[in-house]
Amino acid sequence: MDKLIIKIFYNTLIIIIFFLLLSNHLLSKNSNDEKSRDTEKMNYCISLYNKLQSSSIKNKSSFSNDVIENLYYFYQITKDRTQKGRALYYIGSTYYYLTKYYNSEIYADLTIGIFSKLLKELPDSSYSDDAKYYIADVYFYHKNIPKLAINELKENISKYPKGDFYQRSLELLKKIEKKVAYLEKIKIKIKKNVVPQDHKKDDKKVNKKIEPEFRSDFNLEKVKFVNLKNLFRYSVAFQKLPEYSIVESDGTVTLKLSRARFSTNFKNTPEYNTFKKYFAVSESKDALELTYNIPDGNWVKAANTYILKNPLRIVVDIEFDNIASIQSPNNAISTIIIDPGHGGHDPGATYYGVEEKDVALKISNYIKYFIYKLSNNKFKVLLTRTTDEFLSLEDRSYFANKSKADLFISIHCNASRNEKTYGFETYYLRESSNKKYLQRKMKQLDETNFIIEDLVRTSKMQESVELANSIHKKIINNLRKSYSDINDLGIKEAPFFVLYNTKMPSVLAEISFLSHKMENQRLQNQTYLKSVARAIAEGILDYIQKNGAHSKK
Repeated sequence: MDKLIIKIFYNTLIIIIFFLLLSNHLLSKNSNDEKSRDTEKMNYCISLYNKLQSSSIKNKSSFSNDVIENLYYFYQITKDRTQKGRALYYIGSTYYYLTKYYNSEIYADLTIGIFSKLLKELPDSSYSDDAKYYIADVYFYHKNIPKLAINELKENISKYPKGDFYQRSLELLKKIEKKVAYLEKIKIKIKKNVVPQDHKKDDKKVNKKIEPEFRSDFNLEKVKFVNLKNLFRYSVAFQKLPEYSIVESDGTVTLKLSRARFSTNFKNTPEYNTFKKYFAVSESKDALELTYNIPDGNWVKAANTYILKNPLRIVVDIEFDNIASIQSPNNAISTIIIDPGHGGHDPGATYYGVEEKDVALKISNYIKYFIYKLSNNKFKVLLTRTTDEFLSLEDRSYFANKSKADLFISIHCNASRNEKTYGFETYYLRESSNKKYLQRKMKQLDETNFIIEDLVRTSKMQESVELANSIHKKIINNLRKSYSDINDLGIKEAPFFVLYNTKMPSVLAEISFLSHKMENQRLQNQTYLKSVARAIAEGILDYIQKNGAHSKK
């Protein structure tokens, strides 16, 4: 009896060990497959990055959006910390390349931001020393802040003595310190050569020498501006701020800068010629006056100024509104943009032989048809693409803004690494209502980014939330009448670029999961696609009706 029990025990033990080994083998196989897929996706992203730098790509800014979106999506879905580090490194490298290509302060800030994110989230990454070096490079060559560059390089040398950027960091540090020492010598010489104010000998000659040196403190070095629908924001950068005032008159807003003038360097740039298209300039010994003319048919609601640092600059906000809007506060809705996601060489999610770009275009065409049918042709409906063509995210938002659209709906199909995930999601642009956050962002961001955030935070965002609610509710309620297993994944916030740059209420609808077998089959069924499209069209029209905005036609 005892021998039988022992035999059973050993047999059971062998079976358990067998299943444990088998399970371990399957897990290892799945892990290897996952790593293989990650490597394949990352290599595709790197190929896009390399293509960006080739001479065949003319519009670098537009193509870079595709590069960054692919890299950021991969960064979000991969579980491998090494691959996450690679993704962030190549996003930062893309911004670094654009910084050099365009000599852009905006891209410089983004470069520092992404590499700082890499260092904070993945300090043990093999790309940490690379990130430190590039941050220092940007601080020195593009931000002109050698002290911060020196700090980054010293830390890089100390933390990563075996890193592949160790020698380069030493060389750059030596170069920066040499330049700083040289500038300090020049400052000392200038101080020694300054003639006291009560020195009467050769008084006229002294004045001729020191006046340009004194006035150069008030040289206007750079102007940036953003011209949007109801707001014009511009900034003027100085080494040292002059006294200034702002004057509103009939149809104009003038910034008076006491004893200031344009720097010679700025006058020789293309930006100066662009600047003169927007401003009337009056330059004298006493003041530099910049006058902005409000567009015809508009009135000034407010003109405000504030100071930002690094670089030191005066920022001017000019808010204006259409005169007609005083009599008619509820602007009527006329034009609706439907945006079929992906297209051309970008197929989007692809599962079981079905490509997202094709499904998105079919649904978008049906939405257009149902809006016309249900509204009796009261609205103008435009598609960002009507064929299988590639459009960058920037092109899509530009098309919407140029068309003076009142609503923007982007259509996509979802996908997940978990093949059991299914359902519907509707997104609107993420923003924060936290005032302290916004104040901090205001100090950190370039004014171009901040003005977009500022606009989104107010009316556009709230209207987008309402539009998302209306569309999502219709999709879920309508489809549940005809189909089982309609999973409501909710309304969510997300920083989609295609929504970020639009000036009207905007949402992005994710229609079912191509990665889920049942929903994939449904997305190949025309009746299902028409049901989805009709629900979206009804949601759009419900939003228009509830907001009291009717067609302009």
